Amino acid sequence: MIGAWAAGRTLADCRTAAEAAGLGHARLNRPTEVLTHPQLSGRDRWREIGSPVGPVLGLLPPPESPDWDQRLDPIPALGQHTEAVLRELVFDAAAVAPMRQGEGIDEG
Repeated sequence: MIGAWAAGRTLADCRTAAEAAGLGHARLNRPTEVLTHPQLSGRDRWREIGSPVGPVLGLLPPPESPDWDQRLDPIPALGQHTEAVLRELVFDAAAVAPMRQGEGIDEG
C-alpha cells in the first residue's frame, strides 16, 4: 500500500507527509552522494587508509564509544594474508605450496 501511495508522488511530497505524520524516514544516497554528505564530514567520520595503490578514504565503523579506540588498518594487497589464513585452517606447508601456485587443494 505504501509503495503504491508513494509511486504517484515526488520524494519531496513523501518526505513532507512523513514529517507531518511524525514518521522517521531517510533518503537513500547514491555512493557518490555519500562522499560529500555533510554529516559524515561534520562528524569527522572520514579517515585516510593505506592501500597497495596509495592512500584512500574510508569511513569509521558506525558504533561509537569514548572507551573504544577505533582503527582502520591498511587494506592488504591481494594474497597478502593467504598463507596465514590457510595455516589457521590447519593446512600444512606441503598443502599450501600448490595452492599458492594455483593448483588447488589435494583432497586425496
